[in-house]
Amino acid sequence: MRLRLTLSLLLLNAALFSYLLYLDQSGEVSANDSRLVFPPGMVEQAEVISVQNAATTDTWSAEKTGERWMLREPVLWPANPFAMKSLTAALRSLRWETRFAVDDLSDVGRELENYGLGAGASTLSLRVGEETITLRLGAPTEIGSRLYVLSPDEKEVFVVQRQVLEGLELSSDRLFDTQIIQIPPAEVRSIYIQSGNNGSSRIELLRENESWVLRAPIRVGASNGAVTTALDDLYLTTAKEFADVAPSIHGLDTPSLRLNINGTQRQQTLLVGSPVENASNGATAYAKLEAYPTIFVVDQSSLSPWTQPQESLRERRITPFNPNNASAIQIISDNLSINLQKLESGRWQLITSGDDSTLRTLTADSGIVRDLIIRLSSIEALQFISDAPSEADLDRFGLASPQRTVRIRLESDESYELLLGDLDLTALSPEQSNRLFVSTAANSTVYQTTASILAYTPLGSLHYRERITEALPTGAKVTALRLLEIGSSTPLLETTLLDDGSMQSDGTLSEAESKALLALSKAFRRFPVQRFISEGFTDPLKLDAETELKWRFAIEADIQLSGAASAETRRYVLTERLGGRTQFAGSEALDLVFVLPLELIDPLHPIIFNRPRPDEEDIPQPPATAPVLTPLETP
Repeated sequence: MRLRLTLSLLLLNAALFSYLLYLDQSGEVSANDSRLVFPPGMVEQAEVISVQNAATTDTWSAEKTGERWMLREPVLWPANPFAMKSLTAALRSLRWETRFAVDDLSDVGRELENYGLGAGASTLSLRVGEETITLRLGAPTEIGSRLYVLSPDEKEVFVVQRQVLEGLELSSDRLFDTQIIQIPPAEVRSIYIQSGNNGSSRIELLRENESWVLRAPIRVGASNGAVTTALDDLYLTTAKEFADVAPSIHGLDTPSLRLNINGTQRQQTLLVGSPVENASNGATAYAKLEAYPTIFVVDQSSLSPWTQPQESLRERRITPFNPNNASAIQIISDNLSINLQKLESGRWQLITSGDDSTLRTLTADSGIVRDLIIRLSSIEALQFISDAPSEADLDRFGLASPQRTVRIRLESDESYELLLGDLDLTALSPEQSNRLFVSTAANSTVYQTTASILAYTPLGSLHYRERITEALPTGAKVTALRLLEIGSSTPLLETTLLDDGSMQSDGTLSEAESKALLALSKAFRRFPVQRFISEGFTDPLKLDAETELKWRFAIEADIQLSGAASAETRRYVLTERLGGRTQFAGSEALDLVFVLPLELIDPLHPIIFNRPRPDEEDIPQPPATAPVLTPLETP
């Protein structure tokens, strides 16, 4: 019974305490509200806020339209939303800390002027409907960070926190929203651009799904990256200053640029007129928004992409595909054809056809094909020559019968066809040389690009071939190695290999000899090539019509294939080393001539260079520079 009574008393005490606390808080709220300078809710309902600053003679007035504030004085212009938000928040929370009656001032020999509240004081006014409340803003107090304010009915002087009013952003310069375009780039759906004399150039920029296109007079792709950058720069463009100049100076009656920007639910039109003469802050021009009469000065650099959008915003990539999606490439010239196909494994194979229409399939070099695909996907126009060329133009540019046609097929079955025409021989400077005319089958536009694309698309199939001559099948073993000087019966170097691939040696091999044999052992399993020269072995090696090189050495390997009754011999012949990186090699069995890689040239060089020489006078002297062998496949 006592426990129940105790619990009941505790609950009653808790309820009484909560009620008293509620009354205390309500009293505080009521007391705080009674100290508000403006009645509760008036600032939220204010339609116009005006300030007259006596110290700076600055006057401004802002009117609320919908959710935005517009400055009406000194110019018609959108107000800075952040500054207005800070201003209205400060006004809502403006409370007096102490007050005294104006009628009592004469009793102590004081008047309003002593507090900076005379007739010429700064004022801040709020208008709601037909009602206007005006405050006079006076001088700071002698002690403490306080400020004198005359009440709206002019019967009392309030003392308020000085820092509150200092944060009201009372200067009109700080209330201007200097941002010109209010439509975010992500919201823009189209822009109509008029430029030139009397708007003679008219172009429409349209967003279609995730891409941009330029329309007028013909439809062409726009560069997503260039458009995004231009829109971002335009969105960040600000009014540097406002100007009051005559029409003959600002030139906005006949603007040099007109941008009509359309968003999902709003639109803005920017007019740009004449440049500002003798501008101290860089290249600027007069401008205005069509919706407001206010003229301002804008930086021209942010507007430069819009003056010639057909050049600055146009997609410069001629065949803009994803390199990872390429599945086949065909390079055609007359009756020559090179085909590259991507296998399911991800590797590429080379299919070639010659004059006799025979087909061959070889493994393609993955690095060469990768570089080709990347180059084709990124080839860019240096200049847009013509969007509507005549037949005579196509013939003049070498595109009526292109020297090469490159066809690219993607995994989605989408395709591109690139036509490579003639070199531009009208270059006026070294910077303009090495230019090529190109076009595509999809449109008739003629572009000018760098001629380097020719180096990526040679018509010799050896360029695309994997950089090996042959590879041993699984289970095959190298059983013997020999380095020979052609015409000599004694090998310069030889060894026998055991089943585990190690060399059988009596310990007489030098370090250089061991390195040479190890390099050969590795090479014959997958014989490397630095560069293919030709398909067509000759003895002697014919460099050109007048120059020949003798085959001076041979490297041989005995190969035991899995299941074969006896070993077979594979042989390559070599010239002398002709330079630091050049030594020709050939295979009569494979009908190939190529350049050895340094991984073989360097280890073989000490053995060949230090070989016994029976007759020094017969030793050929290498030329000062390596001869250049013209590939036999060049059409």
